[in-house]
Amino acid sequence: MKTKILFFPGVILLLWTGLIIALFSWFVMGEQQHIEQIALRQAKAFFSQVVTTREWNSTHGGVYVEVTDSVKPNPYLEGKDRDIVTVNGKMFTKINPAYMTRQLSEIMSTSSGVSFHITSLKPKRAANFADEWEKSALLAFKNGESERFEYLAKGTDKATYRYMAPLYATSSCIQCHYGADAAVKGDIRGGISVSIAANPLLLLADANLDRMGLVFLVVGITGFVGFGYSAVQIIRKRDEAETASRIKSMFLANMSHDMRTPLTGIIGMSELLRMKPEAHEQEEYASLLQLSASNLLEIVNDITDFSRIESGRMFLKERPFVLNGLVQQSLDMVRFACSRKDIVLESVIMDDVPDQLIGDEFRLRQMLGNLLGNSVKFTQHGSVTLAIRNQGIKDGVCTLRFSVRDTGIGIRQSHLSTIFDSFSQGEAALEDGRMGTGLGLSITRQLTAMMDGRIWVKSKLGVGSTFTFEIPFAIPDEDERLLDEGKTCLGLFGNSSLPAGYTVLAVDDNSLNRVYIQKILESHGHTVLLAEDGGKALSLLQQRCVDIIFMDVQMPIMNGIEATQQIRRRDDLAVAADVPIVAVTAFTVDGDRERFLRAGMSHYVSKPLQAQGLLDVLEEVLGETVVDSTEDNSTSHAVQSIAESSTEEHDVSGVTVELPTDSKDEVDTLVVLDMEKAMEAMAGNTKLFTILCSSFLQESEEKEASLEQAVNRQDWQGAMVAAHAIKNSAGLLCAIALQNAAGTIEADCRAIVEVHGSSGDLLDGKMLPDDMPSSENAQSTNHGISSAVSDLTTVMTQTRVAIADAIKEVERG
Repeated sequence: MKTKILFFPGVILLLWTGLIIALFSWFVMGEQQHIEQIALRQAKAFFSQVVTTREWNSTHGGVYVEVTDSVKPNPYLEGKDRDIVTVNGKMFTKINPAYMTRQLSEIMSTSSGVSFHITSLKPKRAANFADEWEKSALLAFKNGESERFEYLAKGTDKATYRYMAPLYATSSCIQCHYGADAAVKGDIRGGISVSIAANPLLLLADANLDRMGLVFLVVGITGFVGFGYSAVQIIRKRDEAETASRIKSMFLANMSHDMRTPLTGIIGMSELLRMKPEAHEQEEYASLLQLSASNLLEIVNDITDFSRIESGRMFLKERPFVLNGLVQQSLDMVRFACSRKDIVLESVIMDDVPDQLIGDEFRLRQMLGNLLGNSVKFTQHGSVTLAIRNQGIKDGVCTLRFSVRDTGIGIRQSHLSTIFDSFSQGEAALEDGRMGTGLGLSITRQLTAMMDGRIWVKSKLGVGSTFTFEIPFAIPDEDERLLDEGKTCLGLFGNSSLPAGYTVLAVDDNSLNRVYIQKILESHGHTVLLAEDGGKALSLLQQRCVDIIFMDVQMPIMNGIEATQQIRRRDDLAVAADVPIVAVTAFTVDGDRERFLRAGMSHYVSKPLQAQGLLDVLEEVLGETVVDSTEDNSTSHAVQSIAESSTEEHDVSGVTVELPTDSKDEVDTLVVLDMEKAMEAMAGNTKLFTILCSSFLQESEEKEASLEQAVNRQDWQGAMVAAHAIKNSAGLLCAIALQNAAGTIEADCRAIVEVHGSSGDLLDGKMLPDDMPSSENAQSTNHGISSAVSDLTTVMTQTRVAIADAIKEVERG
């Protein structure tokens, strides 16, 4: 990864740097050539001006100029006509081309650093002698060269650009050059060299180079940073995408692998049930089937919580558990496969191993299932043994060593170093003609590390393997210990001597309520159909006709009010339009009766449900008298007509609940579970009580999490619905403290929804009434609900323990 991140941007940046340097070097050379071209053009311009001026001068045979301090009498001419004096006494001297050239050279060298020099190979005067460079140029002119331009004395204060071109004799030259020095038209008489100081031009070039150098530096740095950052970002994004894709692929592969273990148990138990075993065996197989299905459900729930897994976080859920029960459940997962292969399945738990521990029971069972499943898969004969030893107890923490030993095919020594890596075990297994390994061990290693443990393997090819891991577990205090292992009752509800009666449809989003209604009414000979919401109820009613409908009012997707209105209005249903519909509601407020009546409901039954109350509503609506012998007749008032109901209000934690007028009992908010009242509400049916308690234990965590999430995101409508569901389930089991805690939260959320809507940020102060100080009351409201949720969590934990203890008490008889 690091090599790729460093190499690829390095190459890009190196190329970019080389390009910037090359471009700047090209600009430097171009600037130098530009300066030389300027100097050449200037020199040619000066040379042309001098030659033109000389030609003009010679054409006129010289010109007279007043003698001044800067213009002396021409020392290069002799004769009486060289100087003339005007009548007013002014002296003029004749300026010939040669003298004029020297005068211009002096002026130019003083003003602009440009000088001229007339020279030849055979000059008459010493001042016109040619230097070495000029001699070389004059000789070159005789050989046909037209001009010469060079940069001399580079890098010094006397650096000069020199230009020289020949002077050709013209007709005007013949006037002055005659006799021995006679000029022939077209002959080279010599030349004029032009010298231009280089430093001023070089300073100009340096300034240009400095400016452009700064530009190139800025462009280079910008490109360097831009290209480098972009390259690194591209690689990082690519690697993140590859990592995410790899994590997703590994996640799906790992989860599919983990699903096979409980699926194996489900398939095995289903196969045994098809063999029509004895009744007691059916009970055992059904229990194992439910255990495998529960394990599979937990894995599926992990898949749905994808964001948590994708971020690399898998939280352990530590709670007290019974080790013996966990071991038996793990062995049961592979017991059927062992029986089919005639493999002896054994377990050895040393006497000093604590019977109860605190840890993640599901993950430990998953780890043991992976190791046991692998051992059974690669063992054709012999045995698979699970051994658990106590490695010592310190500060209330017990370190246990779990060993799974088999007599299978073993593992090659070359594969032991990578046996716990993802997928590598699968490749090794292919050499032995086996498939399906390579993921379970990797998951087990990761879970072991999360539990602060370690795992290793010893194996000999053809003899077998022993996988061992050590994990520290806390030992629960006396008040944390579970009273008994217990088992969930999966038997049928009970026998009933009553003949088959009415067909009843129970519509409720709470599974406990649905099961309760179903079992109570089925025990009295009625057929009960179930639906989770109003929409599913309408779909069912298109195919089935029912005699009465128990309709929960508050449900997601489609509530009971809307469903009732559609039943009354639609003509495509198999049910009669005037079918009795009983509202099942936990509480009523002002206006609810009229709302139920307008929707088409004719009766209602209060939650928490009572067995005799359900039977009473059948009597009142359908005319059948059915009295449960275990219920006091006074409870019949729990079911009432909307139009004729006579109730008194009883306030439970801020929620107005409709209670029977003859209710004498006060709600004891300190009671976690009133088992006596719960059994009374269920007509003394212990199997129904056990089923509902087991369902509560399975669903309570999800409902609690839904409530916490809704409160955290200030979804008050969702929080109200979640609290309502918890309150109903608790009320059904007479878990008074939990019912009150959930009722408080539901009432608070309902008040917020009625004033502010289903959601909103209460802390911004914009949604509060005018008479409420926004910041103080908003924070108080938020804090109050959050505190109530925290209290509910505590009560929920106590309730789960109490319900688990109640199940064990019922099973012990």
